[in-house]
Amino acid sequence: MLSGPIAMGLRTRTLPLLLPFLDSSPRHVTRRHLLKLSASGGLAPHGHALVCRHFSKDGSAAWPAIGQDSVEVLGHAYPRDDFTNITPKILASVGRNLHNQSHHPLWLIKERIKEHFYSSPLRRGADVGAADSSDLHPDRDFLSSARGLRKDGSAAWPAIGQDSVEVLGHAYPRDDFTNITPKILASVGRNLHNQSHHPLWLIKERIKEHFYSTFVNRRGNPLFSVHDNLSPVVTTEQNFDSLLIPSDHPSRKRGDNFYLNRTTMLRAHTSAHQRELVSSGLDRFLLAGDVYRRDQIDASHYPIFHQMEGVRLFSTRELFSRVENGEDLSLFEAGGQRTPQKQQSHTLEAVKLLEHDLKSTLTGLVTHLFGKDLEVRWVNCYFPFTHPSFEMEVRFQGDWLEVLGCGVMEQKLVNSDEPQLEYSFSYRCSTPPPPAGGAGSAVSRDKSAVVPFNGS
Repeated sequence: MLSGPIAMGLRTRTLPLLLPFLDSSPRHVTRRHLLKLSASGGLAPHGHALVCRHFSKDGSAAWPAIGQDSVEVLGHAYPRDDFTNITPKILASVGRNLHNQSHHPLWLIKERIKEHFYSSPLRRGADVGAADSSDLHPDRDFLSSARGLRKDGSAAWPAIGQDSVEVLGHAYPRDDFTNITPKILASVGRNLHNQSHHPLWLIKERIKEHFYSTFVNRRGNPLFSVHDNLSPVVTTEQNFDSLLIPSDHPSRKRGDNFYLNRTTMLRAHTSAHQRELVSSGLDRFLLAGDVYRRDQIDASHYPIFHQMEGVRLFSTRELFSRVENGEDLSLFEAGGQRTPQKQQSHTLEAVKLLEHDLKSTLTGLVTHLFGKDLEVRWVNCYFPFTHPSFEMEVRFQGDWLEVLGCGVMEQKLVNSDEPQLEYSFSYRCSTPPPPAGGAGSAVSRDKSAVVPFNGS
């Protein structure tokens, strides 16, 4: 809540700006009615940080789902009771986020307010108690900027000080592991995959469209939620330990990652968020974002690239419902052994069904993206957090190009109250930033966009 002179300034200055875009009179600002989903749940002014929007294929909010016993909103079902008074018209508007729709009047007002604070004479150096604010760029944005953007919308100037690294509005103490560079830091927060009509955005939307049209519930709503705005700054525990990556694994090396300090880094894969999303109760989701690795630059590698991955959990009923005598089958077995085909606790028939569903789903995805004539092959591989594990390669310009990795999640990673098996897949695409100042040239192509957008 704002208070004092700042709150009064916002109320008196922005209310005349907002009124032309409201339906009729100031009563829309002052009248408030709490819309109840149940006695214990209402439409709050903000949602859980991990809750993502469910959209129909045209990008609008999903159709309302007000059933006899429950209300489904933003991918979650809430039981109905005598307090339930939400209407289909109101529910259909949840998740539209008009304030984030480019050039909508509400978006314009928001941007004007942001511009005012971004151009404020207050500087971060004075607010964070920096010993020498001359280390900061003179055009440093206002401290309250959550994403660290310049006024033109691009990433803020890197803030690598003597004692700390500032990224996305947060300061992280430096130590002997710090190896982030200004060039990499300047790219954090650009979110190319969320910039409308950017090739990465187009690929993401086509993947979403495929899943939204293929996997729906009985009401026609998509089963997969999409999470595409999680911070790329993660802990080493999230990036490695939560995925069972051993402490001596070579992927942890300082020379392979961008560290802010020993415990904080830029994520090397979107899988760093899998555990928190599964723990939040999600059983089907897609996750998209920018990832960072100290790769040697060549025709198919660049230190900054993008991933879109998915996770699906299966219960016994879901996995065996379409199998004859499926009620006699089980996900787990006692006293089993780990083999190249399965984990110790899984039955072979469960893993084979899961593998068939996983490969069929991803083959359908890549043919949707690249066309039915695409040549595909599967290669067995190793990941610390899946077993068995596979990579998909596609034939492109006479060579095999690896486009994704997938597998059956290690059972100890599945945090659920009921017995479930889980598979995950990760779709990788790389893209460099545009040449700076017209000098230089891009040497890495977007793996996922290379087929759809170069005429092949």
